[in-house]
Amino acid sequence: YWSRTLNEEAADFVMELDEEAGMFRIEMRKCPSKQRLIEASHIPPYPDYCRHCDVLYRRVLEPLGYTYEFDDSKTDQAACTITVRRKSSA
Repeated sequence: YWSRTLNEEAADFVMELDEEAGMFRIEMRKCPSKQRLIEASHIPPYPDYCRHCDVLYRRVLEPLGYTYEFDDSKTDQAACTITVRRKSSA
């Protein structure tokens, strides 16, 4: 899902999968949606815009037995990191 979607959006990202450790990570180096908001001169970007990914994917993955971490410390640069782990590996 993410591989196709992020490529269609022309995002600058790196995905990492460690099946033995039960860990999957997306390092979003440049989110095109957030970057458009940052570059828009007619309106300041909504500071919590990136939280929609956290809410959406957390609600899907946690009931399936995964932990979901969302690092939003660089969203002012259109960047973030999502880390998903099997709960037994957390």
